[in-house]
Amino acid sequence: MSDDRPDSEKIDKVNKALQVALESTRRITEEAEFKSGELTPEEESLVKQHGLTGFNYIPQKTMQRGAEALKAGQDRLRQRAEIMSRHSTDPERIQLEREERAKRKQFNGLGIAIMKVVVAAVLLWALAAHPSGYYTLLRWITCAAAVFTVMRAAECEKVIWFYVFIIVAVLFNPIIPIYLKRETWAVLDVVAAGLFLLSIVDGRNREELVSADQQTRRGTPSTAVFHKHVYIPNASLPPDAIELASSEEPKQGDYYNEPPETRPLNVPPDYVLTRVFQGGRFLGWAFFASTIVAGLHTKARTSGLRESPHAAE
Repeated sequence: MSDDRPDSEKIDKVNKALQVALESTRRITEEAEFKSGELTPEEESLVKQHGLTGFNYIPQKTMQRGAEALKAGQDRLRQRAEIMSRHSTDPERIQLEREERAKRKQFNGLGIAIMKVVVAAVLLWALAAHPSGYYTLLRWITCAAAVFTVMRAAECEKVIWFYVFIIVAVLFNPIIPIYLKRETWAVLDVVAAGLFLLSIVDGRNREELVSADQQTRRGTPSTAVFHKHVYIPNASLPPDAIELASSEEPKQGDYYNEPPETRPLNVPPDYVLTRVFQGGRFLGWAFFASTIVAGLHTKARTSGLRESPHAAE
């Protein structure tokens, strides 16, 4: 007859499993207990009377902190709504719109860059010999990262990266796997790793968010970009007026219909009230950086001198 009694090794394994379970239970119980000062005197008596724990009772202080966090979030939303309700040329509104566009269009944040580096490392590590499970996991990781990059590329209008990572996702997809020779996969692993790393370098936003002065210096020699519109030199305009490019389509609310009686408090001191024209038509008033207005008139005078037939005499 065979001896079905458990040997000492099996008993030790069972004891260790029980110890792990008891330790986990103890930790969970400790986490459920209320910390010192977390409860009010009335709550302490209530908890003792009914045997309550953190699993079935939420202290007033915790609820208060949650309410404060909710109120802070609501305040931020109200502040944003107040700023966005202002005139489209308001400096704070322009800055808020730029920051929000930057968040939406940022192709590579720090977390995304770290993810791509990790995926590239996993791909390169696949060149060594591993169990088959590693390559299955590699497919899931690479395909998920590629799909995420495709979504980011679509949001940021990175057309090339959009199509490149669609191909990567298809090649490494684990649902309908593509079977190739080991040598071919080695080349694809290196190429895919290089693409992930290269996409980090090309992490610039489609619309770079810079200050008005930087935008003017970055623009072409004969234009300036400000308040999301392009302005061009016009030597026939007085110093307090600028010309909106004919290709631009101004919207209602872009400019003041009448000059404001008082200077808004949030307008920077170096901004000047300026008249805006387009093809001889007066559009309205707006506050512009003085360097923008002066720069356009300087360019207008310079262009006029170059084009004058008497400039060479």
